[in-house]
Parts: sequence; C-alpha cells; structure tokens
Amino acid sequence: MGDVKKRFQLALDLKRPAGNRDFEVVEGDSGNVLEITLTDDGAAVDLQGCRVVAVFSKSNGTASQDTEGNGITLMSGRKNTLIIELYPPSFSPGLVECELLVFSGEAQDVLVTSARFNFKCKKGIAGASTLLSRNEWPMLVNMLKSIEQAVEAERVRQLEHEAASLFEEYSLDKSYAKMNKVAYSGSSYLCLKGCTGIAPPEPQYWLLIASKGLDGTGTGDMREEVYAYSSGIVKDAKKLNGKEAADYALAAVRQRAKRLTFY
Repeated sequence: MGDVKKRFQLALDLKRPAGNRDFEVVEGDSGNVLEITLTDDGAAVDLQGCRVVAVFSKSNGTASQDTEGNGITLMSGRKNTLIIELYPPSFSPGLVECELLVFSGEAQDVLVTSARFNFKCKKGIAGASTLLSRNEWPMLVNMLKSIEQAVEAERVRQLEHEAASLFEEYSLDKSYAKMNKVAYSGSSYLCLKGCTGIAPPEPQYWLLIASKGLDGTGTGDMREEVYAYSSGIVKDAKKLNGKEAADYALAAVRQRAKRLTFY
C-alpha cells in the first residue's frame, strides 16, 4: 500500500537563523513531514536523552508538538536529527513560525530555545463548506430562478396596485406610471404607459374613463323639444299647474265620464 507524504528537510541552529528553502503546506493536510537537523553554531547537537518540543505560532493561536508521544521522534542513528509529523492543528492559513525547545540534563530541566524558522500555509479549496457536485444542481438553479421570478412578479403587482390607487388632478410637472388615474378638464383618464409632461387626452398615453358632461340651459323645467310631446309627459305635467296629483287625477276622471255615451 502506498504511503504518499510531503517531506521537507530543514537545517536549524540554536544560535543563528539558517537559510532554509521556503516551503508551503495546505490547510488540513495530514501528510506533511519535517526532517530537522539541529546544530549549535554549525556543530551537531546531540539530542539523545533530551526532550524536544516544537512550538508553532499561527494566525489563529499557538500549538505545540512534543517528543513525548506527540508527533516528534528523535532519530537514533543521527543524533542531531528529529522528525516532526506535522499535525493539522499546528498550522493555519497564513505565515506560520516555529521554534524548538530543547530540555536536557538528568532531570530535563535545562532549557535552550533554537532560532526560528517559518513556512506558509495556504487555504484549501476542499473543506466542510465544499458543495458536492450532483445532478440536483440544475434543479437548485431552476428553483432559485423561479423564486426570483416570483419575487419580481409580486414586486410588479404591488407597483401596479399602488399605481391603480392613485387618482388626482393632472399635474404637468409630475411623472405618471401605468395605471395612474387623473382628472383633467372635467374628464377622467387612465395612464397607459409612463409619461411626464404629456397631458390627456393624448391617446398613446391616456385612456378616457369618463367624459365631462354638457352644461344644461334654461330654467330647469322639462322642455317639450327635448322630451316627446306625444308621450303626454310634459303635456300632463303642465296641466297640473301646481295642483296635487290626486286632484288632477280626479278631475281627469270626471272629464272622461262626461264623454261616455250610454246605450
């Protein structure tokens, strides 16, 4: 079975920073291995019997790994070399700095700290928020499109409802929208399409709803030339001459009775 890992070799000194080649890891990777050779002013440091802790400073906090069963192994054949199985919590996107703490002596109470080295971590594309491509994706796109269309249709409906509720005297300076209603020169009109400064009755923009009525003339009595005389309506109205309708009806009956001929 294959064992694929990224291996990085570094030279680190206790006193002075060493010029290591820049390297980069990816957020979340668990296959990074650091092989570090430690020297003291160029001379190899014997790490046998020592405890070594690697402290990582990252953008979202610090982390550490330890030779005591926490990712660091001292190589027995090369006494100044250690292997760090780089744990994912030890690095995060951005610049990561690291230094080694070496505890020596019989009680491992003598501490020396090495010079630092750094490396970069880039954010991985894959992660918990990655959307897995499936056949449902086109359905999701169509659903979102349908929702957007429904929202737009409702917005248009509300605008038309608001437009239809407007009814006011026409103003030359005001902008009118479709379905607005105005009164102009005694008539009422419905706006067919948005316009400004175009007064009714321009037919491309305004639909006549109700036309202004004609002014009446005369005293207000029913006029014979307007209403059919033959109907007797105006004629009979004049005969009343201010009398009560009942009186006129009784007189009409008596007059008719006189004309009746009995055989």
